[in-house]
Amino acid sequence: KITKITKITKITKITKITKITKMKNKMRSCSQIIKNNLF
Repeated sequence: KITKITKITKITKITKITKITKMKNKMRSCSQIIKNNLF
């Protein structure tokens, strides 16, 4: 039971981290596009 819980928490942590990194990458690309359009 304990191992199952730890596995689930690990998976959720990993998914959260990947989601955050994806969002950051999107924000970066968007900002780059905006900069390119402005200048």
